[in-house]
Amino acid sequence: MASKKFERSFPYPLKTSFSFSVVMRGFVGPIGDDIPSIFPIVAGVLLFIGTLAYVNNLVQQKNDLLEVRKAALSLSYLVTEKGRLESKDFLDLCSFKVKPLASSNQVNFIITFKRFCEGVPNTPKEKEDAFYLSREETGPSYSFCTSLNPEPKQGLFSQPKDAVIYSYPIAVPCPKANSPTSGLGQINVIAWRGRE
Repeated sequence: MASKKFERSFPYPLKTSFSFSVVMRGFVGPIGDDIPSIFPIVAGVLLFIGTLAYVNNLVQQKNDLLEVRKAALSLSYLVTEKGRLESKDFLDLCSFKVKPLASSNQVNFIITFKRFCEGVPNTPKEKEDAFYLSREETGPSYSFCTSLNPEPKQGLFSQPKDAVIYSYPIAVPCPKANSPTSGLGQINVIAWRGRE
C-alpha cells in the first residue's frame, strides 16, 4: 500500500500498523508547545533575582550606616574621654588622635566645641547651632576640627546627607579660657561617609 497523509487535529503524530503517518496541523514540537508556559517561569526567576538584589542593597546601606555610627561613637569617646576640655587640648586631640582614627574608619567628620559659661541661651542664635563653624582667637568660646580638606569656611555648614550627629555636655574652663573653675560646654560630633 502506498502511504497516505491524513490531516487531523491530534496533539501528536499517529503511528499506525500501516506504513503511513498522519500529519497534524498546529503542532510545533515538544518544546514549541511549552513556550507559553516558559514566560511566567522566566518572569518569576527575574522577579526573585531582582528582589534579592534590592534586599542586598538595603542591607548594605544599613551596614554602612552602622559602621559610621560606630566610628562616630569612637570619635566621641576620644574627645569626651577626660570630661573636662580646654580649647588647646581639643585641637591637640583632633590632630593626634581623632584625625587618624577617622582616617582608619574612612569617615569624614566635623567636631564643634562650644563654651557656654553663662548657660545655654533660651533662644539659641546661629552660633549655638551644631553646624556653625567658628574659631574665636580671644578667649575661645567656639572652635572646631574637621577631616575635610580644604577646611570649610567659618559660618553655618550645610548638613551632609546621612550624617550621624552626637551632642555631649562637657566641663570647660569658665569664665575665661584658662580659668581653674569649670562651666558648661558642648561637643557636637558629626560624621558621615563620602564627599560633600
